[in-house]
Amino acid sequence: MFGVGGGSITDLTGFVASVFLRGIKVNFVPTTLMAMVDASIGGKNAININTIKNAIGSVYLPQNVFINTLFLRSLTHQDFLAGFAEIIKTGLIFDFQLVNESLYYMDGITTLLNSILINCINHKMKIVAEDLFDSGNRHFLNFGHTIANLLELEYELSHGFAVAYGILFETKIAVELKLTDISIYNEIYRIITKYFEHCLEDFELKNISEKIFFDKKVTNNKIRIPVIKEIGRAVLMDVNVKDFINCAKTIKL
Repeated sequence: MFGVGGGSITDLTGFVASVFLRGIKVNFVPTTLMAMVDASIGGKNAININTIKNAIGSVYLPQNVFINTLFLRSLTHQDFLAGFAEIIKTGLIFDFQLVNESLYYMDGITTLLNSILINCINHKMKIVAEDLFDSGNRHFLNFGHTIANLLELEYELSHGFAVAYGILFETKIAVELKLTDISIYNEIYRIITKYFEHCLEDFELKNISEKIFFDKKVTNNKIRIPVIKEIGRAVLMDVNVKDFINCAKTIKL
């Protein structure tokens, strides 16, 4: 079986392959930047049900992922930016140089694309190899996604744009909880707002933050979140979920 397309297609194809005849071989040909650096690798396959993000899914690795950057020529600027949100996320938690290369690329140094893709994919594959079923270090890859999943459904944002703004919200929450320094938030704010244009005042978590209680990362009234200590280095921290939600309700970017 082959899944050719963006992240929604690779997720759906991977899920069907994992349950059909108790699992058949599947190959992906990602055609969007988001799918190339994130959705098609790692083995997570899921579909949404009503307002529940990734309600049904499986962890099932593809046999091969075939990446051809020529597909990227067909993307709109918005779709391309959406994929870069995941690249910037990866750089913020693992690789200062990846952040710099991404910003240089966005400013016009397009020869960096292959290096950026390879570095980003290698970071994700390393984590997946260590923690396929998301019980430890793979939680790093959830940076920005706790809030992003709420924003994506509430405001009908693309996944990438939701992740970009989720990164901002979660970093500001970490500042409010005294887990990171305001200078880190200011630097990330500068990066995100330079490329992801939106009226940030439009986003409000007051009426949707209670849904965080149903996040799969919540265990024993704690939620595990990545916290940026410096650009390119993060740590995982367990935070009281009520404290996290209370901050989310009142946070202003």
